[in-house]
Amino acid sequence: MYYDMDVSQSDGRHFGGGAQDNGTLVTTKGRSGDHFEILGGDGGWMIYDPADVLHFYASYYNMGIHRWRNGRSRDVSPPAPKSETDSAWMVYITMDPGDPKTVFTGSTRVWRTKNDGKKWRPVSPDLDGSPISAIEIAPADSNRVYVATENGGFFRSLDGGNTWSANLASATLPGHTITRIDSTAQLGVDFLFITIANFGHSHVFCSKDGGKTWEDVDNGQLPDVPHHAVVIRPGKPKTVYVGNDAGVFVSDDLGRTWMNMTRNLPNVMVVDLVLHEKDGTLSAATYGRSLWRTRI
Repeated sequence: MYYDMDVSQSDGRHFGGGAQDNGTLVTTKGRSGDHFEILGGDGGWMIYDPADVLHFYASYYNMGIHRWRNGRSRDVSPPAPKSETDSAWMVYITMDPGDPKTVFTGSTRVWRTKNDGKKWRPVSPDLDGSPISAIEIAPADSNRVYVATENGGFFRSLDGGNTWSANLASATLPGHTITRIDSTAQLGVDFLFITIANFGHSHVFCSKDGGKTWEDVDNGQLPDVPHHAVVIRPGKPKTVYVGNDAGVFVSDDLGRTWMNMTRNLPNVMVVDLVLHEKDGTLSAATYGRSLWRTRI
């Protein structure tokens, strides 16, 4: 049962993710039968350096973070007090696409390292009292950092994390956990998609002004189930994929219409999606039925 996954953008044979009660599991050959554990405990968020397959981060519960570089691992967990680490079950981790030594994570506040985990410091106040659920560093401009929370809050920084906005979520959003934020350089720094958990409302929203206003691009076309992942295809930026409790869906027109592309996926929660533009693949992590990949 996976919580998340990542695929190395420099070598698609390297991928893996955090699994419930089974640590972080990876493969370096891309085959289904040769995955091995690199970190124990409840496996958490994992990210690869887009340019270096031997540089990556993996994690476990309560802000436990390890970094791998050139085959060696090191505990680089932020020095947060126990009361803070206990408040964060699985932390989101993201790497600056322009500077892989700059990495963000979060508890109820945002933490940042600029030297590959050697030293962390908190760079935000407590945002809204709930754990941070998603972080996005805009590929179009690394100074633009977006953060979402389990309470449905949405915050942004215009200066690389030094200062933060007030909550921009507004009444348009449902007020439940924002599970993912995605943007792409081709659409610009202000163009965002988010997915939202829970039931009884729309689950995919878009902003064209950096989170100041939001548009419902679900409009009841998608199943009323928790949504966990959204990916914009950089090479075809009108194409957007979402993963949810009912499968995988795709839009070829920036969310105006949606099609079901679940195909032969098992009837299980799709908790993460990773697009590999060079290989032309979309990978999916499921909560109960392993990892899957399809050509796109």
